[in-house]
Amino acid sequence: MFNDILQGNVSGLGFLFGGTPEFVTDTKRGLYSYEALQTRLGDNQFAKGDLVDFSGPLIRLNTLSQEDFYLLIKKIRDVFAYNEPCNYLIPDEALEVFINVSSQRLGSDYFKTPRTTIKSFVNFLSILEQNKNAKWQGVLEVDIEFEVDVEKDNLEREVFNDNKVVIDDEFATFKI
Repeated sequence: MFNDILQGNVSGLGFLFGGTPEFVTDTKRGLYSYEALQTRLGDNQFAKGDLVDFSGPLIRLNTLSQEDFYLLIKKIRDVFAYNEPCNYLIPDEALEVFINVSSQRLGSDYFKTPRTTIKSFVNFLSILEQNKNAKWQGVLEVDIEFEVDVEKDNLEREVFNDNKVVIDDEFATFKI
């Protein structure tokens, strides 16, 4: 069937696979472990640098940027709210906090393979949806920080760090 589809002999039928680069290129367990697939799924030899070939059977996607990731979870929030802003379970501020918490917990891996983070975000929204009295801050277990603009000359707050006095600059941070 796969051969027939690639050769254009079948209409109205298609296969879509999604996976990591290792899923494709691993010669022991990936798609490339089958030699016939390796030759059919090989990259276009002329697609180098910024040139991309979208007509081939294999389309390599770039890793999500932080902006892409933000837009993705924003769309997931829209799906949960049936695309009605009045039904949002969390404000835009919570999206940014969620990304920061995910980044701190998972490091840079949350951009490379977003599955874990997306699953976590869906679980987060599910808890809020099923527990109407729960607050998003409590579910994420984060302290809310408020930044207050303070003139440097008027700053009287001192921070003690390893027995040294450090004067904060431009912003003062308060935790509740």
